[in-house]
Parts: sequence; C-alpha cells; structure tokens
Amino acid sequence: MTTYYNILETIKNQLLQDPMCNSVTEGSIWEIDLSKQTIAPYAHIQVNNASIKEFTNVFNVSVFCMDIVDKTTDLTTDKFRGNDNEQDVLNTQYAVGTRLLEMMRRGDLRENNFALVDGSQPSLESFTERFENFWAGWTITFDVEVPNEMTICNAVPISGDCANANYTITDTNGNTLYSGTIASGGSISQQITDSSISNSDDSYTANVASQGSLELPDITFTVNNSLGTDVINETIPSVTDKTLVAPDGSAVVEYLDGTAISTNSVASGASRTIQVPNPIVCADATVHNTDDSFTTTVASGGDLELADINTNLNDSQGTLIGASTSVSNSDVTLVAPDSNYTVEYVNGTPIETGTIVSNGSKTIQVTNPIVCADATVSNSDDSFTTTVSSGGDLELSDSTLNLNTVDKGDFVSVKTLDVNIVDEDSATIEPTTSILNNNVLSLAIRNPEKLFMDMYEGKAVSHGGALEASSCVDLSDLFDASPVAKIEPSAYGVGKLIAVKPLNGGFDLDVERNTIATRVNSSGLVENVSANVPRLDYKNSTCPVILVEPQSTNLVTNSTDISDSSYTIIRASVIDNGIDTPIDGQLAQKLVATSDTGNHFLRSVVSNPTASSYTVSAYIKKSGNNIALRVTGASFNNRIEWQIDLTDGSTLSYSQAGTFTGTTSVESLDDDWLRIEARITLSSSDTSLQTSFFVLSPSNGVGGWAGDGSTGFYLAGIQIENLSESTSYIPTSGTIATRNEDEISITGLTGVSTITETFEDDTTNVITNPTTYTMSQGRIKKVIKV
Repeated sequence: MTTYYNILETIKNQLLQDPMCNSVTEGSIWEIDLSKQTIAPYAHIQVNNASIKEFTNVFNVSVFCMDIVDKTTDLTTDKFRGNDNEQDVLNTQYAVGTRLLEMMRRGDLRENNFALVDGSQPSLESFTERFENFWAGWTITFDVEVPNEMTICNAVPISGDCANANYTITDTNGNTLYSGTIASGGSISQQITDSSISNSDDSYTANVASQGSLELPDITFTVNNSLGTDVINETIPSVTDKTLVAPDGSAVVEYLDGTAISTNSVASGASRTIQVPNPIVCADATVHNTDDSFTTTVASGGDLELADINTNLNDSQGTLIGASTSVSNSDVTLVAPDSNYTVEYVNGTPIETGTIVSNGSKTIQVTNPIVCADATVSNSDDSFTTTVSSGGDLELSDSTLNLNTVDKGDFVSVKTLDVNIVDEDSATIEPTTSILNNNVLSLAIRNPEKLFMDMYEGKAVSHGGALEASSCVDLSDLFDASPVAKIEPSAYGVGKLIAVKPLNGGFDLDVERNTIATRVNSSGLVENVSANVPRLDYKNSTCPVILVEPQSTNLVTNSTDISDSSYTIIRASVIDNGIDTPIDGQLAQKLVATSDTGNHFLRSVVSNPTASSYTVSAYIKKSGNNIALRVTGASFNNRIEWQIDLTDGSTLSYSQAGTFTGTTSVESLDDDWLRIEARITLSSSDTSLQTSFFVLSPSNGVGGWAGDGSTGFYLAGIQIENLSESTSYIPTSGTIATRNEDEISITGLTGVSTITETFEDDTTNVITNPTTYTMSQGRIKKVIKV
C-alpha cells in the first residue's frame, strides 16, 4: 500500500509545476525550513489526519505557500503599500494555493482520482512575519479523497473467508436484466436471451442474438390507376418514410375533323378546364383623317358617325374674331372682319379714323407739329448729368464734403469752398503738403500723437532703455488737463520708469534693485533683466504690467541642471533631451524611471526650515508619465503629497499630514509646459525640508514598479522660497541666489493730489496727498495722479 506516499508526491509534484513555487518540504510545522539556503518561493506540506470510508480514504492536509518579503530602507512613499513587496508576495502565493485546489476540484488531479471531498470548504489563512527572515504567505487546509487501496486478500495470511461479490447486468436504459453473486476468486458465465423484432401488426417477426445485428428486407410499393394499370412500382428500405408522386394524365382537344387544337396535362386526382379558340374571327376596320390627327376603329358590321368640325378664326394677337361649325368632310369658308384705326397727336388731339381690310395695308399721312428739345446739364467730369425740358427749371443740389471718408456736411454747388486748418486755439496750421487730384484734396499735417511717441521713445533711449508695447499706451487723455500725471508699462531706462504725462519728467519714478531678475517677455519666455531696470512682464497678456516683487531667495542649489550632485536621485536617471523650455536659453532635461523595481524620484533638501511658509515651484512637461510632488519634514509623518496629471494639469490626488498644511495651483504655458506651485505651512520648525519629484507608474502608482529607462517627464527651473506665494524664477547654478526687492518710487511731491494704482485684475489702491510715493508690490498696469 502506497497511499500516504502518493498523497505527498502528488501534492509536491503539482506545486513544483507552479512557476511561483521553487521548493517543497513536508512534515510538522516545526520542520519548515527557515534557512536562507532554501530557494524561495517555498511550500511545506503537513498531513493533519485521515479517515477511512468503505471505498475511499479522506486526508486532511495543510499546505504553507510562502515567500520572503523584501524590505527597503528607503523612505516610504506609499502609505497604503508600504516600503516592501508584502502585498505582491500574498498575491502570488494566494494564486499558488488556489491553483492547487482547483486542480483537485475540476482539473487533472480530480480525473486521476485525487479530488477534494464533494461539498467541502477549503480554508486559506494569510500570515505575515510569522517566521524569521520576514516570510509571508497563506496556510491552505483542505480534505482530499483518494481510492481505498487496502485489501485483505492475496496480501498476508489471514483467518476466515473472503466475502462473495454481487453483480448486476443492465440494458442501455438501466433496466436490470440479470443479478447474482460471484464467489471470492471465482468466475461466472451468464447466457443472454436473443431479442425479438416485429412490425406493428406482427406480419413480420425475427430474432436478433445479443450484441448481434439484423438487416430488415426492403418494402415494395405499387400504385394502380382506376383501370387497374400499374403506374408506380418502387422498392425502398424498411422502416423508411417515402412520398410517391402519381404521374399526370394527358388531355388532347381537337376539331371534329381531327385537327388537333391542344394537348394538356392533368394532375392525378385533379380536374382542368380547357378553352378552345373560335375558328373564324372578323377584324375591326380603322377610320382616320389625312394627317392622322383623328383615328378610331369600327367593329366588323358596325356603324360610325363622324362628329362635326368646329372652326375658330383668331387675329395675330390670338384674339377670337370668328367661329363656325360644319359637317365633317365638308369645306368651310370664313370671312375675316376689317380692322379700325385712329391717328392722334401725343396730347390726344385726333387727326384721322378709318378701317383696314384684313390682311391689307394703308398709308396714313399726318401734319408735322413743332417740338422743342430738352437741354442737358453736367459738371466738368460728367460725374453729374441731367436734362431740363424746354422752358423748365433745374435747381442744383448741394455738394458734400467728406473728411477722411467721414461726411462733414454740405456746401452750395458751383461756388468756391474755403478750407481753414487751425489748432485747438484757432491758430492757423499750415499743412506740409496739399494736393487736389480727381476732386480729392489731400492735406499732410504732422500727427501730434506720433510726435509725442517719438519724443517718449527718445527719452527712454536717453536713459539707456527702450519703448515697448507702444500700441498698448493709452493716448486718449494725452491733451486733457486730467490726469496731471500718468505711468504706464512702456518706456523705461536704467534706474527709471518714464511717465507718459508729464513728459518733462515731473512724475518719472526711480527704480532700484541691485540684482538681476527675470520676467516673461513678449514671446512668452522667461528672460533675465539687468539690475535697476524695471520689469515689464507679459505673462498671460499681449500688453505688459509692471512687476514689483519682494526680496526672495531660491534655496535650490542648482536650478539649471537637475543632474547636479546636490540632488538625490533614486532608481531614476537624467537625460539631456535638448528641447526648449519656457526659460529662454535653457534646454530641457528629462527624469526617467530605470528598470529597477521600486519608486523612482529626484529629491532636493533644505536644512533647518523654520516654522513658517515655504513655496515649491517648477516647470514640468509630460514625456510618458505623470508626477507626484511630495514635501516632507525629517519625519514622514509631516508631509504633503500631490499627484498631477501632466496631460492637462488636473489633480489626481492630494493629501497632507502632521504639522504640514498646503495649497496647490497649476499654470498652463505654451507647448504643453506647466508651472506647478505648492504652498506649504510648517506649524513648527524641522531639521529638514525634503522636496521629491516622483515618476508615477502607468497606473499612477508611486512605488513597486519598474520603468523602461526612457519615459518620465521634463523638469526645469526648480525653486524653493521661504514665502507664502511663489515669485518670478530665480536661476541658480552651484549656490543659492537672492533677488533683491523692487523699489520704484518718487520723492518731493507737493500739493493736494491723489495717486491711484490699478492692478492687473482691475482692483485699485488709492493714496491721498503723498509727499513720497512708492509703488505697491504686485502686477501694476497703470498709475495716475490727479
């Protein structure tokens, strides 16, 4: 007997066929091999107990399917999945256990008499860190049923006799034909009775030996007609349905003289009516006129009365002037009446009346009256022309004066028009040129607004600056008394923001910022601006604003090269792709996930942050994967985590914990670039502020996945500031950098006045009677003084 061996071997062989099981042992739970020499993943078989039925044995078995959990010392990036592969181990080992159960329930093992007990419920219990070396997996407990191979005969000497065996013989319908007993070790011969075959009226009978065969004879069918003549004689196999077709009869029709008219088939058992044609037929006659406009037929021996003819006589205009009716086939003569005529002058005075014979002609002579011709009136180029009847009167309409295509009124025709050109004080202005051509007077006069803009630009150039966005300058109040002074973001120099009004310098502002700074230029790119030069910023607009910002420091050591050693890069690499970024002159670098399994990120660390506000910003563009921005303290318990869909900048998820709180925003830029910004508030000081940029998996997971070494995202211009809001980009290259505060001001103001600042969002700030004015921080689009 080898039943117990078979239990162990069968389970072991099935487990080793699974790709997620490398080795198998057996025995009690204390014999599980926990050494490092065991090749994981690993399974252990423990037979708990067995029970014996009449024909089968039932074994209760526990199988431990397990694998070693890989833990890492890296910072935990996913609170749900942790920093190990425990969930992966539980998933794969669950599959090993359930696959074994299903092979015993409905697979090859069941077909080989190795099956789960019908109706039993196997149990699976998970375990983690149950043994040393951080093993995890499942304990699968089940009842398996195998044939009972034990016999008391022909094995070992025993006392007593072996019991007889029972037998039963049934037909294919399950009916018992014979039954009896067979002595242990004996044999039996049973004679089987022949089967009997008959048709329904027993006119045919036969016997068939058991397991034999019988060929039934064919059946002959004969069909006779009413005269007793055979019309069908056919033989078909027995026990077969058959439809017989009786042949049609034939009917011949002829005249009495024997001339055949027709031969017709008549279906068996049916009747048929046969029509015979009339042997003599007289054709109709046809009656018509000479042009066939009338035609009809007359039956042989019939009568036809022709209808009368109606004749109409019309004149050349189609008017009916005569009509007649005559008997058909008779000639008709019609008489056309004479025409009447009247001749008169155009004023209605009659001259002569008379008649004209139809189709005749007549010459009528009248006296010639005296007629005076109309007069023609026109101007010199014939653009105006009209007629005046003899003895009539014509008043010429006024002419229209158009100034630059605009109607300025009418003046009397055929009269000199005086044009006076004066300024607002009625002083005469002489045009530089005057040309009269084709009734158009062109006067060239110097445009005062253009003259002003030339002087405005010249003043900017004299201060080492330039005039920008001249089309955005509002000149509608240039010659008005109010406002007395106005600043717009247009003309500037080194250390100067030049006023539109007054142009003599009474409201020019001094600019001080002893460091370079950046702005968004008219092309939408971030560019450097020299020290003490005001920044005209075009972000989100074709017309600039004046950008005024506080002092700020970029705490990132190298914002221009993310491959710099100041960054920590884990399971990721930096590729120089050479595509343009929103920063003028800086090419993009791509952070890609390597093929190592885990999380993939780049980290920048700021030491000893204070309990205050910090802002993290960066330029990002998708190249296959989305991003997670995580900002933590020295402890992972204090953090914010923000996952972003880089396709459209939408938030996939956001969470915060511990002493960290935050808000986020995304700015969409050209060419699918985004500038992301996270604002973090620390409620207490910390030993470090760690900012990590994670490459997310295709399913937007942080850890536990392997990259392809080529996809990720572009990253540029990382900036960390100790402010509650981000400011303009501060480039760094090897050390942190500070941009000084923008100070734009004027002193020595006197008198009663009000200064109004208008911001980009059209909100205002009003300052009353200042002696010194300093421009507010923000995005200013206009300053006026009244």
